[in-house]
Amino acid sequence: MLFCLVMQLLGFGCEHAAVLATFLDLPEPHKWHRQFCVLERFLCPIMEGIKVQCQETAAENEVALTMESTDNAIEQTPMQNDAPMYQVRASFDMGWQVQSSGGKYGSSTGHALLVGVLSKKIMDSILYNKKCAICTKHESRTGSTVGVREHQCMKNYVGTSKSMEASALVKMLIQMVEEKNILICAIISDNDSCGRARARHISKGGQLPTSVEEPTFLADPSHRKQVFARAIYNLANASVKTSKKRSVTSL
Repeated sequence: MLFCLVMQLLGFGCEHAAVLATFLDLPEPHKWHRQFCVLERFLCPIMEGIKVQCQETAAENEVALTMESTDNAIEQTPMQNDAPMYQVRASFDMGWQVQSSGGKYGSSTGHALLVGVLSKKIMDSILYNKKCAICTKHESRTGSTVGVREHQCMKNYVGTSKSMEASALVKMLIQMVEEKNILICAIISDNDSCGRARARHISKGGQLPTSVEEPTFLADPSHRKQVFARAIYNLANASVKTSKKRSVTSL
């Protein structure tokens, strides 16, 4: 079981486990492929339960720190559905398992995190997957997904890889209100215009229900510096007709 956990942390699967078992001279390495899959199915719900508990604790810590903070005082929302609705600030970003190239996103999986500003802990997370190996294999053989054997399908998203970020943001804003009674009043993120557009009420063209207030968006300092520096260096490398600046001495 420990071997399976280590392989998962390294980002490897059952095929890599069989290869490594061969090099480590473990008994019957050819069986590790199947054994690894069995252990994964056993460990998955356990790890999911631990993740949920950790995120609930992180959300409670963020609420406590926000209530105690004097420099980051936030006016709290009154009771809603006989339960207090707390307001906190959070940082949001998404990553993909395949690096984008030239602004093109082709990864089939992506993960989004919502991190508390004061606690620096993950309050919520989402993993999107556009493919399922079993469904894909069945479809390649029969030409249809009808009649595929019963399994835990990993596919939970339909759309472009880039649109995952905006979809995850909206979903987590709603989940925080409905499941934890926490309203994210401010989001620190990059300059993703699609996410900002969707994180508005439906009446304004967004996807948020009226039960969830629209968050205020704040710029991520590191991302803003990166964008600004890129523009400055582009001017330094541009033609004389565009810019007379030939070097960047300080930034």
